Amino acid sequence: CRQWRRRRRRGRITGGCSGRRRSGTTRSSSAPSCRAAAAGGGRCRTRSAPGCATASAATSSTSPPASSGASSSTIGSATPTSPKVPPFFNPSPACRPRILLKKDAVPTVEAMKKQIIVASKAMPFYCALPSVSEHMIESGWTRCFFHISEVGWPMYIIYVSLYLIFVEFGIYWMHRELHDIKPLYKHLHATHHIYNKENTLSPFAGLAFHPLDGILQAISHVIALFLLPMHFRTHIALLFIEAVWTANIHDCIHGKIWPVMGAGYHTIHHTTYRHNYGHYTVWMDWLFGTLREPEDLLKKD
Repeated sequence: CRQWRRRRRRGRITGGCSGRRRSGTTRSSSAPSCRAAAAGGGRCRTRSAPGCATASAATSSTSPPASSGASSSTIGSATPTSPKVPPFFNPSPACRPRILLKKDAVPTVEAMKKQIIVASKAMPFYCALPSVSEHMIESGWTRCFFHISEVGWPMYIIYVSLYLIFVEFGIYWMHRELHDIKPLYKHLHATHHIYNKENTLSPFAGLAFHPLDGILQAISHVIALFLLPMHFRTHIALLFIEAVWTANIHDCIHGKIWPVMGAGYHTIHHTTYRHNYGHYTVWMDWLFGTLREPEDLLKKD
């Protein structure tokens, strides 16, 4: 401990290093770094022998006990009190969020590029559905109304609720039949289900369908207009939300808001093929016996 001896001669530190060798020619590297200089503000540059500690009562009461079996591979300088790292930047294990995805569960750039290409090719056909529905509405073929004042707010809320129930029911069964009827799955829905693992799913996969497959799954929005009174602008807004929601449930980030059919449920659908056919909520899957909870999968793992 040459630096330690020099500082002691100058009166800057007191106490002794019980673990240093008396010859002063050989250093030991089998213990944590020396804290002997803490009392006087000095620094110890030794690799420190076992049991190195300050003789100051103040320092000995705050320093953790040295372990004879530990090792230090670097020679560094230690200040009396090292700055504390805020918990935000260095959270303890108990404070860290529980990450459910595996380390490799992130889609590659190439996979997302392919999804964007498939979605871009199908997008013009997706746009045809709201265009056709608007033409039929303006032609008076449907039961749509243009102003809420025509029916009043209570009836508007009832009509929107019935519309959403019908759409949820229609999407569930259309989606399920696209799996159960083998030719439909092979020629239409299989285009979407090539993304069958967490590391291939992304929001872009939510729009990467065969064009006819995407139209069939959204056609319940248009059929409902012939059966139920519906506000025109609300219908168009829900068609837009349909696309946003489809992208959302393919991002593998589960929000855990019951009874919403979040990404955790739909990720299970892409890995088992026989569960969670619903779209907005879990109710249809619960009603028809195809619901599988993400928590059940975690318990099994």
